[in-house]
Order: sequence, then C-alpha cells, then structure tokens
Amino acid sequence: MNLKIFIISSLYNDYIINCYKKNSFLKNSSFDDHLNFIKKDSSEMVPTYTKTLAGLGVNTFCVFDNDLILLKKWCKENKIAFKNSKEAISKQIQWQNPDVLWIDDVNYLDKDWIDNIRSKVPSIKVVFANHCAPYTDRIVEGLKGLDFVITCTSGLKLDFENRGIKTYLVYHAFDALILNQLSTAISSPRIRFVFLGSLFTGSGYHKQRIELIEEILMRDIDLTIYGNVESTCKIRSKQVFYYTYKLFNTFGLGNILSKLSIFRKYENYGKSPIKKYSKHLKKSLLKPVFGIDMYNILKSSDIVLNTHGEVAGNYAGNVRLFEATGIGCCLLTDEKANMKDLFVSNKEVVTYTNSEDCINKAKWLLENESERKRIAQAGQNRTLTTHNVESRCMQIIEIITTELDLKD
Repeated sequence: MNLKIFIISSLYNDYIINCYKKNSFLKNSSFDDHLNFIKKDSSEMVPTYTKTLAGLGVNTFCVFDNDLILLKKWCKENKIAFKNSKEAISKQIQWQNPDVLWIDDVNYLDKDWIDNIRSKVPSIKVVFANHCAPYTDRIVEGLKGLDFVITCTSGLKLDFENRGIKTYLVYHAFDALILNQLSTAISSPRIRFVFLGSLFTGSGYHKQRIELIEEILMRDIDLTIYGNVESTCKIRSKQVFYYTYKLFNTFGLGNILSKLSIFRKYENYGKSPIKKYSKHLKKSLLKPVFGIDMYNILKSSDIVLNTHGEVAGNYAGNVRLFEATGIGCCLLTDEKANMKDLFVSNKEVVTYTNSEDCINKAKWLLENESERKRIAQAGQNRTLTTHNVESRCMQIIEIITTELDLKD
C-alpha cells in the first residue's frame, strides 16, 4: 500500500527505566535494532500497531517522545545535534516525509507546532490523534485543530462529538504473536486473583477502582496487586491544585486560574477531592510490571480483575479487556452498556455491577475451577477471533483512506 504513517507516542516511564536496566546491550545497539526491540518488548498499543500496519504493507514509523536514549541515538546516526525531543521528532518527520501524522502524545496537540510541521513537510495530508484518556479543555482545543480523532470507547466518542470533534471508534486489540514470546516455565504457585494497572487519583482517573480494590482487601480476599501508583509528592501537588481551585471558586475568582497555563494544564485536579492511598493498599502493592513481564504475570494468573477509569463512563473499552482474555485468563470486569458488543457476559467474561457483586463473583470463580477455565477459554477464543490487532489495523486503514479521499 502506497501510504506512509508517522506516529508520535510515549512509553510508561517505569517501563523505560526497567527496560534499560534489564537490557543494557540496547545502549550499544543501532537505532533500528534498538527501536525494533522496543516494538517487540513493549505491551503498549502503538508499537503493536506499527508492526502490524507494516505487515499489512503500510510504511509505518513510530517514535517515543520520552525515550531520550533512542531519540539521541537517531540524531547521532544522522549527524544532527540533539536539542530536545520536539526538535528531534520534527527532524524525523521531515526525514520520513509521511502522508499521515498520527499523534498519540497530548504534548504534541499544539496548533503552532502542527502548523509548522505541515509547512515544513507538505507531504502530510492528514493529521489525527488517538486519545482514550481523561482530557482537559486544553486537550480538547488541541483535538479540534486536527482532521479527526480516534478513541476507544463509545462514551468518549460521544463526548468529543458533542464538542464538535470528528471522532471514530476503534477498540483496543490483542496481538496473538505475543503468545509466542511468553515464558514456557510453569509458575508455581499460580496467582489466583490479580490486578495489574494504574491507580491514579483525581477526576476522570481511578477513584472508583481504588475504592473497589480497598474494599476487596478489607474482605480478606487474596488479591495480588501490581499497581502503578503516584508518589506522595504528586498527590500533595494535586491536593494543592484542588484546594486552590476550591478557594478561588468560593470567591468567584476561578476564571483567574483558567488564564494561567499551569492551571489550564492540570484543571482536572480541581474537580474532585484528592485522597491519599490507604495503609492497607500501600502494604499490599507490588511494583508495576510492563511489556512481556506483564504478559507473563497474566499467563500465570487464574482471574484478572478489571475496572475502567471514570473517563470511560458507562462504556467498556480499556486495553485490559483484550490483554487478559487474549492471554487466556478469566476476566472479571465491570458491567457496561456496550459489553454485549464485545463479549458475552458470564460466558466469555464475568461481569459485576457493584463491589458486593464483584466480591461474590470472585469467590465463586475461585471455588469453581472448571467453570472458570471454560469462561477463560471462551474469552480467549472471542478475542483471538474478533478483537485481534489485524482487524483493528484494517479498520484504521479504512478510516485513513476515507479521510485522504476527502482531501482530493
């Protein structure tokens, strides 16, 4: 296919740190070998899409804004002085001359920067973003300047469309090739019940998720938690934002804060109280895992707990749905309005409506191994058949092709 796509993304900072600790040889690898390793090792969707699109004949290149080692390596190999990430990525875009610019990092939703890139790289015909996370008015304004947006839940699609943003729905997916990369060693003992993911405080993030996990722990259910949590300093900073917003709004002065860039960037922190993690939760936390390590944990687990962030509203669509089922775990997930579009509840996944329902169903699954295994197998079959990354990439290609045709 005569199409070239350039994707700007980022990686979890903890993943980058752990990756370089475990794989010191990367620092001496060529840029191409280094990038290919990251694409294979990371569990995030952009590397997966990049590999799959390339396999479908689409010339696709991705960069990671926060992987400075990789960016500097590209600059060095191409005899370009490294100034900062944005400058380096701008040079890479000019080098590639893509038809399509795909933005997966909100730091690049800057109208002036995008206009500058368009002027320097006239081959770019379409610029779009993939956004499936909490958003601020600043992010919305950035999205409005693009040709369209892709998101992963029906709720966000409706939100963006109500704000005048052309939006397509593309659910996350699972890459079956990951199954060939997993450890063949059998974990002993197995993890009976596990949660892996972020536990961030504040509006649109994981307040309900944190409350559910804390209630499960209080009921003495053995839940293994690999949690990506915020530092005490970060939580205190959020609390300062919240109480500052509250004070200014009390006196009708909230519009003053909205004029300050730092408050516009973090306006969500002012929308709801910020609580610290309980001692019980902190005591139960294990370090977060990423990439192939995360998939190996899933492979060693019987039941995976999933609960969507508040930004999803009443619609399912987070990536854990497909990661857990794709690996072959029994997924226990929150009931959503569109779940019937994704899985058959209580046959391919098990759904719960509230914390008490979640706890009761977790206990039942722990006690009924044959039913749990049957559900896990049905869920895996559904994901490998319906929610595979090849199908999603074909959907994205169709969207891009349609948008390019509109430009002609």
